[in-house]
Amino acid sequence: MLEADSITWNSYKSGFWKPNSHLCLSSNYWYSEERVHLHQTIVIDDNEDMQVYNIWDKTYTIDEISSILRCVGFEEFEYFSDVTGREYEEETDTITVIAKRK
Repeated sequence: MLEADSITWNSYKSGFWKPNSHLCLSSNYWYSEERVHLHQTIVIDDNEDMQVYNIWDKTYTIDEISSILRCVGFEEFEYFSDVTGREYEEETDTITVIAKRK
């Protein structure tokens, strides 16, 4: 069974998920083989209505993202290590891509 990397429980009088009082049970999971992150939030309100929200993030290498962008009509790629335009470094946690549409 996959264990959560982190788990939080929060209660709100109103908030992002609902305008009325509710409880948020949030968990984060990292699937290393697929390089996918799941942020799951379970929202329960005073009426015991429950909604589950799964937010998935996929990580890519430069080669993978370039191939995907070429397949959907982009070319002439520029890569940066953050959104401010810092020069690309191999060990960066963030890849920003500027691509020109064909």
